[in-house]
Amino acid sequence: MFVTNTVQSQTCAFPAASEFKSVEVFKGMTDPSHMAVQPDGSVFAIEQWSGKVHLFIPGKGATVIGTVPTNAGRQVEDGMLGIVADINYPTTHWIYILHTPAALGSNRLTRYSVIDGALANPKMILEYPRETTPGKQDDQRHAGGGMAWNRRTGDLFISTGDDTNPFGDRSIYGPRDPDNKAFNALRTASNTNDLRGKSLRIRPLPFPDAQTPTPGVGSTYGIPAGNLFPIGQFAAGKTRPEIYSMGHRNAYRVKVDTVTGWAFVGEVGADADTYDSLKGPPGYDKITLLKGPGYAGWPFTNGNLEPYKVRDYETVYQNAGYKVGQPFDLKALKNLSPFNTGLTDLPTTVVPPLIYYCNNAYQKGLSSKLGGGGETVMAGPTYDFNPALVSAVKLPPFFHRKVIFGDFSRHYIWLMSLDTAGALTALDKIVTGPNVIDMEIGPDGTLYYLDYAAGTVFSLQYTGAQKDYKSCPFIKQGCMDPNFKEFDRTVNLNDPSQCKTVSLRDPSPRNPPVLMANPRLGFVDIPAGALGVEVFDVGGKRVFSDFTAGPARLRLPHSLTAQGLLYVAYPRNTVGGAHAAP
Repeated sequence: MFVTNTVQSQTCAFPAASEFKSVEVFKGMTDPSHMAVQPDGSVFAIEQWSGKVHLFIPGKGATVIGTVPTNAGRQVEDGMLGIVADINYPTTHWIYILHTPAALGSNRLTRYSVIDGALANPKMILEYPRETTPGKQDDQRHAGGGMAWNRRTGDLFISTGDDTNPFGDRSIYGPRDPDNKAFNALRTASNTNDLRGKSLRIRPLPFPDAQTPTPGVGSTYGIPAGNLFPIGQFAAGKTRPEIYSMGHRNAYRVKVDTVTGWAFVGEVGADADTYDSLKGPPGYDKITLLKGPGYAGWPFTNGNLEPYKVRDYETVYQNAGYKVGQPFDLKALKNLSPFNTGLTDLPTTVVPPLIYYCNNAYQKGLSSKLGGGGETVMAGPTYDFNPALVSAVKLPPFFHRKVIFGDFSRHYIWLMSLDTAGALTALDKIVTGPNVIDMEIGPDGTLYYLDYAAGTVFSLQYTGAQKDYKSCPFIKQGCMDPNFKEFDRTVNLNDPSQCKTVSLRDPSPRNPPVLMANPRLGFVDIPAGALGVEVFDVGGKRVFSDFTAGPARLRLPHSLTAQGLLYVAYPRNTVGGAHAAP
């Protein structure tokens, strides 16, 4: 059953700025670039130039657990780019680091084991090009580097930059120079056969530390269904199956809402300050909402689907019938660059941005609230208010199902409200001051943010009274399973009419279901005293059961181990007899 209350009190209103405080988690870093917050409150963080990896453990403090060899300082945006811990880290002790190796020429995703508080067993998972020009360090930039899990599926999202020179007239209005590949993002961002200027979606495979497979599809990672270019559906050698979205300039941060599966890509925009009638729009930073695979349009468009115009040096397009000054048709884009190695015909739909901003003169709609100044957008997490979480400092109900984002250059953090279709409905500023470069929700329901200038991880805490959330109409008052003790996250939490009961109503007594440590290892353990095991998927459906008494180890069907997230429960003795198999 569910109960709704349409009376909105001050509990549900946007809190005053005085009701927030930033509390230091740990400090002492130089040029930090990314972090990974764990369910137990521990935090991994990396320094971009030094290669250092920090691990903070509550009650013990922070230590440097290793240094990854990187070409520190040799390229402006290279180095340590991103870090995530395996979704089953307590079992696997694996972390994944995206970095530029000491030898220039590529960026790599490398898996490390953390053994006795130190990095060990480096295993390359994925590698893609990083071009350089000898003696010209600034020729290529835009490395991107964000990473985030979809914890339901075990899919890893990686955001990459277009590896293109951002400077000069031939770059700030869309780099498509046919004579100089360093100024041509058609070779990367809009190239269907290149991993740069993209968001990638892969599923790392759990091979043992003793093995060192050749990096690639089927050996170190798999390809989830639903990417932009499925294997076998396009001309051979013209697409990459890892691509989830393409056409990004500098996709610096990607975050995933595990409830919906939607990805939010924060993209740093071009440097043009003004609109040019012969060239096109100014440079906008933007956040793109991806409900599925898509195309963001760079370097043909920027901002709110504003097309660039054909330039006088773009002879390849003039020879194809385009006229100088003609806007590109976003419904019929072609990659005619001599540096293109992929498909010529590009996706016919360009995904519009969720927000876009440069300065007040060109921003429209709700994005105009963001004001002027420099731009370095940072996509952030989606917050789920959990009434069962015991925390005196968790973010309040107003934040429920809202998306947090910030800006590195403007030193602020904002909150986006979306409707159930993903359309922007409101913007609220949370705090001003942090030089924010990464954000995640902590296990205590607070916002952990990494402050670049301070070299510190902070927890943004709510200091107001933790009042009764039930007066808030946008918090669903039901669809909560007595075993899971949490929201049924498979339905729209803002629409009580979609309330449905999780299918865990078998009357047989059991301990509450818990998240299985690592289903991808292929087995489940039955502890001593249990009379079997029951396995449930993320929707609460029982997908496997066996009533062998513990202790025992059972092999799981392969179809289940590929799902990535499973819950497990153990039937137990009851008054009057043992549990019987259904």
